Amino acid sequence: MKPVQEQEKLDRRVRKTRRALREAMQNLMAEKGYEQVTVEELTERADIGRTTFYLHYSAKQDLLLEQFDELLDQLVEQLTEIPLSSWSQQGKVLPTEDHPERPICMIFNHAAENEDLYRIVLQGEGVDQASERLQTMMTNAVNAYLHHKLGDEREKMTLEFPVDLFGNYFAGAMLGVIKWWLEAGQPYTPQEMEGIFFQMFLPGASQALGMELDQ
Repeated sequence: MKPVQEQEKLDRRVRKTRRALREAMQNLMAEKGYEQVTVEELTERADIGRTTFYLHYSAKQDLLLEQFDELLDQLVEQLTEIPLSSWSQQGKVLPTEDHPERPICMIFNHAAENEDLYRIVLQGEGVDQASERLQTMMTNAVNAYLHHKLGDEREKMTLEFPVDLFGNYFAGAMLGVIKWWLEAGQPYTPQEMEGIFFQMFLPGASQALGMELDQ
């Protein structure tokens, strides 16, 4: 077993290498698009060797999806601070200093702010099975959020089926709507998409969760 100081030094080196590769990926994607980026260019831009790259990732798609997974984790962390009941109160919950956006609007804003990553992954552009992996990522994120919130608010709900089923249903619906929205050139604002998604999804979802729907 490695001494603690040696392990910490190794961990810092790993984080530094991965951070350099993520920055290289972001810059190269902005310059030429994901499909045109090669591992050789990534390693040159990050100033590391190809052998080092393959110690961390099997292909460039793994680097892309790791970056996307981290973005989803950040979003879930923000959403976790919002009461579960707020999801059924579209148009009722006013922004506050701590939570300037409602949860569904936050998701659409997140997609808009990271449009290139969402578009690449959702369209499967050069990324084998990327959309399936994204569905799994978001489903896991939704399930983690629901399990966390149900611990605090379960007494307010009458859920008669597995939480994981609801998480998969929500993730599929949300990703389908986001994909359409981005491919159409974002014809509606995130706030307008919040209202559209609310009308299509939330009435049935709120009933399934046993929550009163405010309109």
